[in-house]
Amino acid sequence: MSMGAIQHFYPTRDQLVAAMLEYVTNAYETEWERVSRDFPFNGEDRLVHAIDYLAADILQQETRQFFFALWSLSCHNKFAATLQEEMYAHHIRNMGTFVGAAKPQFSERQCVEAAMQIVALIEGLMLFTAPGTRHLSSRASLVRLLKRTVRKLLLSDEAADLSADTMHERSLTLKEHKS
Repeated sequence: MSMGAIQHFYPTRDQLVAAMLEYVTNAYETEWERVSRDFPFNGEDRLVHAIDYLAADILQQETRQFFFALWSLSCHNKFAATLQEEMYAHHIRNMGTFVGAAKPQFSERQCVEAAMQIVALIEGLMLFTAPGTRHLSSRASLVRLLKRTVRKLLLSDEAADLSADTMHERSLTLKEHKS
């Protein structure tokens, strides 16, 4: 395809970037919908399957190339930054639904906060997944690390809430004794 043909359909860089991101996002969403249909019904198992899928995805060279380019472009291009923000907001909402299904006792805030941390963890691990890196011995070790870390995160969030509830109850008890 010639540069003239590209410029005919996409007169500005922002239009070209938008079309590219829309294409990639739609393809990713289509694949996600196809794969997630086969996830188990149990909330915790669904979360584990989502993590498995995302861990496998960040090992793909084209995934790394796309996201590293997007992150770089978003540092210099306001339009790309806005699109990136929208993509991650959607991703965090999706992950939040998995967290909520796995931990129904979590509040909406806890689900969003945990989802944000899980997404950041997975995205950050992409730095260590390039071919030839020696940070992780295998894909299996990456998946085990992710699952272990997510379990700790969700358990620590539960413990933090229990601790906050206990502190609140103690505060109420102290107020009752003073009265």
